[in-house]
Amino acid sequence: MMSATKPTVTKSRAVRPSWADFRNGPPTRVLWPDTGRALGLGRSATYAAASAGEIPTIRIGRKILVPVPALLRLLGDEGDQ
Repeated sequence: MMSATKPTVTKSRAVRPSWADFRNGPPTRVLWPDTGRALGLGRSATYAAASAGEIPTIRIGRKILVPVPALLRLLGDEGDQ
């Protein structure tokens, strides 16, 4: 008789991007997961904040992008660091 072994399941935790990644990266970022995770928000809270106008967004078709300079200005970070 063969013994059944349980497969090991690990829950991966997403890495939160740093603000340096935003300052030195592309001019826009995807709303979820990039911006939401950087702000420490969950998926629902990120979309709620975007729909309330708390996070600046640009919609292109079905994709929702966040302009990085506007987001950094909103957070008081002009990239001087």
